[in-house]
Amino acid sequence: MQDHSQNTPNLPLEILDHIFGFLDNEQPSWITLKACSAIRDPILRAAIDRRIYTRIKLNHNEWDDFGISHDEIYQYLSKNRHVANYIRTLDIAIAHDCVEESSQWYNQVSSILQIPTSSLERITLSCRFHIDATRTDGSGNLVSWTVPFAWSDFPATFRKAFLDCLWSSGIIEASMTRIGGFPLSIFNPCTRLKKLSLLQVTCTPWVIYAI
Repeated sequence: MQDHSQNTPNLPLEILDHIFGFLDNEQPSWITLKACSAIRDPILRAAIDRRIYTRIKLNHNEWDDFGISHDEIYQYLSKNRHVANYIRTLDIAIAHDCVEESSQWYNQVSSILQIPTSSLERITLSCRFHIDATRTDGSGNLVSWTVPFAWSDFPATFRKAFLDCLWSSGIIEASMTRIGGFPLSIFNPCTRLKKLSLLQVTCTPWVIYAI
């Protein structure tokens, strides 16, 4: 790869940040941002990181909007911990059936959550249903039963790391989807919370039902 560090424009970071702002969240603009992320110049890299990492999505076995996997995010933030201060929105999606088989993912996500950040304002946690069991009903039809994750199903280290972020002083918006046994008292320390979205969230363990 050709090194363009000697051709870096002599512009303030604020101006560069404004320029890269025109490449936000639109295809193929984000592809351009991802390509620019290979730039070695620290000033340009800082402007690009502000755009790429302002919102990160940690999805199991999936990519975020910039085509960056959770493993890439983990590796980069581990080596460049200051970049965590650019994160304003953090989306976490649980997309697997078994916690035990995803321990590495939980460990990496927990490590990311534990990196200090001063700018986090919004956090979301969503879970997908998974088939737990099947049985035959009174008419002889095979019925599938679905059970979402309960809050207590998550590893203790992940729960603590998530709550530390949720309770951080900058959080103004939170969203939870498909979680059972989630005590609403958890939100008591969120003194600056302005918007709260709860979709299919229960305070008691979820009641199993047929689909």
